[in-house]
Amino acid sequence: MKKFKKTSAITLLSTAIICASGLAVPLMNATTMTAEASEVDVTLASKTGLDSSYKSAIKTTGSHSGTLTVTNTIGAQANILLQTLKSAEIKLPAELANNIKVADNANIQMKMGINLTQIPLLGDLFNGLATGTDNAIKKQLAIIVNNPSFEGSNVDKVYDAINALETFQNMDISEQVSQISVKDGVVTAKFDDATARHIANQIIQLLENLQTAINMVDWGNGIAASIANTITETVKPLVNKAIDTLQTGINSGVGNLASLFGNTGVLTSATISFPVDIDVPMSWYQKYAPNGTSSKFTAGIENTSGISWDIFENTASANTVVEFADIVAPKTPSLSNVKKSSATVKAEAGSTVKVYNASGQQIGSAKASGTADGKTQVSVNVNYTSQKAGAKITVKATDIHGNTSSAATATTPAANTTNPTNPSVPVKTQVVYRLYNPNTGEHFYPTSKYERDATIKAGWRNEGTLENAPKEGKAVYRIYNPNVKGGDHYYTMSKYEAEVRVSEGWKWDNNAKPVFYSGGNKAVYVAYNPNAKSGAHNYTMSAFEEQSLLNSGWKYGKTAWYAVK
Repeated sequence: MKKFKKTSAITLLSTAIICASGLAVPLMNATTMTAEASEVDVTLASKTGLDSSYKSAIKTTGSHSGTLTVTNTIGAQANILLQTLKSAEIKLPAELANNIKVADNANIQMKMGINLTQIPLLGDLFNGLATGTDNAIKKQLAIIVNNPSFEGSNVDKVYDAINALETFQNMDISEQVSQISVKDGVVTAKFDDATARHIANQIIQLLENLQTAINMVDWGNGIAASIANTITETVKPLVNKAIDTLQTGINSGVGNLASLFGNTGVLTSATISFPVDIDVPMSWYQKYAPNGTSSKFTAGIENTSGISWDIFENTASANTVVEFADIVAPKTPSLSNVKKSSATVKAEAGSTVKVYNASGQQIGSAKASGTADGKTQVSVNVNYTSQKAGAKITVKATDIHGNTSSAATATTPAANTTNPTNPSVPVKTQVVYRLYNPNTGEHFYPTSKYERDATIKAGWRNEGTLENAPKEGKAVYRIYNPNVKGGDHYYTMSKYEAEVRVSEGWKWDNNAKPVFYSGGNKAVYVAYNPNAKSGAHNYTMSAFEEQSLLNSGWKYGKTAWYAVK
């Protein structure tokens, strides 16, 4: 057995504790590295990753909870000290900056390497205990442990405690919490000093285990026991001092804790999870994703010069996208030049326009030209199965992602009205005037100039003419509702409908005789406002005016009758 002397042990431990100098601390909220900023940014960016839990396209409105996760492995490659990372940040896409809510805290998981020999406070003590020369206490204890003379002395517990210190090289620090802040479209999670405090407490626990093991040792009697006892008694105050100093640093705050560690902590990886909620209404889709879109998020790791976002944005791994599906239906098509077997339809570029008859059966279709972008409208001529005169057709547009518009309706032209006794003689017509009451919102359509002028004097506005109606053809009746404020007029080709309403309290106009006639091939449209009492029906020959009313909430759009022009 190789023996050692009391003096050699004392000499071995004489430099065990040194006073700590003002050294940088491996805290995650300390300022960052001082290497050249551009090189650091490039290195950081190349080791930074961003991932999201939004793996498939978002296809609905409302709230969508998920996680954006920033990873960084720069320490494993570049020996970057823990203190070099200050915060993890995510740059939000501008179109979503007002639609993302973040949780109060981010979850942080880290792995780091610890070399106790690099800590000024513990370096010499640790070398003397475990990794020094052949006289290192652990090596001597290994011999003593096998000596029958010390059986039952509990010296093996001291050996095990020193061994635990020696193997304390790497550690996982998980589930830290950092408060999240959002400013100027950037989400930030700053690291705090929980890392260094956690490390200090782990070392204190190991040293306390060593101290407890030493206190349990009973060397017995004799010269060898006396020498061994002197060793352990020498170690006790040194371990106590290390424990007290670490505890004081923890209690005194970051500044004092910084003086205890030095550049010992090396970050090997960090994972920062940001819980987020993306809340998008239909209006957002209509503005930013009318044809679907990809929103780009960029991760950044802050250093002394801040974050050079252009570098991170150009680094593929530091970026991720969240896809939004196209869920926006095309605008309602508009029709013009409607004929028995064709019509001109204005619809979304790239969409498929389909025409249906009154029974809902598809009778024709065409593809609108142009590239689908969810915005551009183009005109397309649609041919369909020939329909009878005055037949109702319905048109819808379906975009490339399967969204279908509201229906637009029109009526094929009625048969031409000609003079039945002499077709070569043009049909006689009369003007139907159009007046508007700004106080009630009602339109009125007289054929008499006298009635027109009298009504204008009463405060109505002259809006010109509604149509040129034939002087013979199918009758159009007018009835009046005196039971609503301001009154209301209604025009119909159905005498039966007029009679039913009269039985309900309406009054006949013109002594129940036609006020004018329907004939010709020019449609006069009607739309109904369910929210109005007076002026509930509007009549026009303008397809644009009709469609505008329907788009704004009016109902029942159809052809009321026909005009010559």
